[in-house]
Amino acid sequence: MMLFLSNCSSVEIIDTENSDYNIYGRKNVEDENSSLFFGKGKNDAIYVALNYLYSNEAVSENCGTDFEITEEDLSFNKQEGETFLFSGIYKGHAEYEFKISDFSYRINLEKTYFGKWNVTDCLLKNDEDYRAPWNYANSVWLCSEPNITYYVNGSADDSNFNDYAVIEVNGEKIQSRFVFQDMSIYVEKYQENESLEPELLFQGICEYSETQFTVKIEKKSDALFHGEYDILVFNRIR
Repeated sequence: MMLFLSNCSSVEIIDTENSDYNIYGRKNVEDENSSLFFGKGKNDAIYVALNYLYSNEAVSENCGTDFEITEEDLSFNKQEGETFLFSGIYKGHAEYEFKISDFSYRINLEKTYFGKWNVTDCLLKNDEDYRAPWNYANSVWLCSEPNITYYVNGSADDSNFNDYAVIEVNGEKIQSRFVFQDMSIYVEKYQENESLEPELLFQGICEYSETQFTVKIEKKSDALFHGEYDILVFNRIR
């Protein structure tokens, strides 16, 4: 990847694949921030988030004043929005999660059509927040609306460990698999023949705790409920 940095008198070309250049580093974020229109572009969200982390006193107290963020520190990212007609004017929502030292920060941003990206909240997450429900041996999690039960049999360290979910839709019970990846979940219809392509029922973004987890369904992926539900709430009953 070649990155071009320019000013009035010269153009500097940096080979980002064969150098120590850090696109998420303080120097590059400062350079981006100095632009007159910084924060208005569709792709500026991540730099606004990085600038927030670098300049936030609470983050500096936890991580020091000279920490550097790299691409490897970005553990989650999602951006969605829409462009107004053919004008190129964009509004949207973005979420990022960065792991810095021993701390993890989840940042949400919003942008209106004619505004700039703004950080709406920044959450410091602890290790317990990352414990997806399959980590809790022999647990059962119930969502009452719609009717979904998620079963964890055994411990994840056991060779006979297995987990599955039963979803009831219009009186029909559908056995499914919950595939957790960091804060994301992919719900697939159970198939005995594992060589077949998985049938995705829906996917979403999770929030975890010891007694509850929630799933914010991504509407475009919802082939099961067809937009009837926005958020699923699972309570631990065992």
